[in-house]
Amino acid sequence: MKNIVRFLLIVVGLGSGCSQPQTTEDKVMAEEAFFTPNPILVSEQEVAPLEIGEMAPDFNLPGVDGKFHALHDYEQAKVLVIIFTCNHCPTAQAYEERMKQITNDYKDQSVQIIAISPNSPLGLLYEELGYSDLNDDYEAMVQRADDAAYNFPYLYDGDDEKVSLKYGPVATPHVFVFDAQRTLQYRGRIDASEKPGSANGED
Repeated sequence: MKNIVRFLLIVVGLGSGCSQPQTTEDKVMAEEAFFTPNPILVSEQEVAPLEIGEMAPDFNLPGVDGKFHALHDYEQAKVLVIIFTCNHCPTAQAYEERMKQITNDYKDQSVQIIAISPNSPLGLLYEELGYSDLNDDYEAMVQRADDAAYNFPYLYDGDDEKVSLKYGPVATPHVFVFDAQRTLQYRGRIDASEKPGSANGED
C-alpha cells in the first residue's frame, strides 16, 4: 500500500497559440455544444467495488475540456490510475494539490491519471454544500478544474452513474490502479492522511 504513489500520472498538454485565453463561461458554452448534461434519478442498488485482478470497465465520458474520453484513448500508458473524486467533498478538496503534484512527478513515467466525478447533482444534499463553494454538476466541474488548474482529465459521470457503478467507488477520493493490461492492481486511498504531514507515512 505504501507504494501507491509510485503508480501515479501524465500532464494534459495546454497547447499554445495567439488567441486570448477562454474564460470559464466561454468554456462552459463551448462544452455545451458537444454535451448537454441530463442527470436522471438512479434507483438505489447494492454496488460492489471492482476486485483486484479484474479488468478495467470501458467508459466514454465527457470531460471538462470539451471532449469525450474513452478507456482506449489511454492505451499507450503503462499504468492507468483512475481516481473517483468530486467538487463538494472536503476530503476530495484536501487531496487536489497532491493529485496535481503526483501528476507532475510521474508525467514522464508512462503513468496516466484520470479523475472521474461519480456524483449526480440530483443526489447532493443541501447541508453538504456547507463544505464547498461549488456543487457537483458539470458546469461546476468545469469551473473547479479551471480555478484549481487541474493538470489531469476530469470526467463527468453524473447523468446516470453507469461507469461508477461498474467500478464501485465507496468514497471520494477512491483510487483504482491498473497495469499495462488494465488489470486492477490496487484499490483504496491515496495516502493515510487527509492533512499532509500529520501521519507516520504516505502510501
